[in-house]
Amino acid sequence: MLQRPIALCGGTLFLAIVAATPVLADKLPPLKPGLWEMRTGPVASGFCIDAALSKKVMRLITGKGFLGKCLKREVQKTATGYIFEQQCKAADRVISGHIEVTGDFNSALTMTGEIDGKASPTIEIQWMGDCPEGWKPGDTALPDGRMMNLFDRPPK
Repeated sequence: MLQRPIALCGGTLFLAIVAATPVLADKLPPLKPGLWEMRTGPVASGFCIDAALSKKVMRLITGKGFLGKCLKREVQKTATGYIFEQQCKAADRVISGHIEVTGDFNSALTMTGEIDGKASPTIEIQWMGDCPEGWKPGDTALPDGRMMNLFDRPPK
C-alpha cells in the first residue's frame, strides 16, 4: 500500500495543468482508473480515480480557468506528452506558466515547468493498481495521513 501521503496542492496543480484548455480537455486521454501515487519531492500519497471522475475534474478545472481569467492558453502535443503555456489574471496580476507533461496516462506521468519564470516542483504520478477496498473515486490520502474525498461536500 502507500508508504507516505501526497501533497494535495500538487495533485490539484497537476490536474489543472493537464486540463489546461476546455477544447483539449475532451481530447486528452483520461487517467487510467484506479489508485495513483503522486510524488512531489519526498512527499507522496495516493488518490483514487475512475473514468467519469477524470473527465469531471478536467471539465471543472477548465470551465473558468484554473487561476482566473486566462488571457492565453496554448497546448502542444509532443512525441512524449504535452506542453502547456498559460497566462492567467489572478487578483491584480498576470501569472504565466510553462509546463511539460511527459509519459503515459495509463502508467506514469511527470510534470515539470515554470510558474512566473521560477521552476515549479516536479510532480510524478504512477498508476499503482486498483483502488483499495473501501475507497471510492475522489478519495485522497492527505500528507498528515487523513483521508478525504475531493468531491464530497461538507455538511451544512
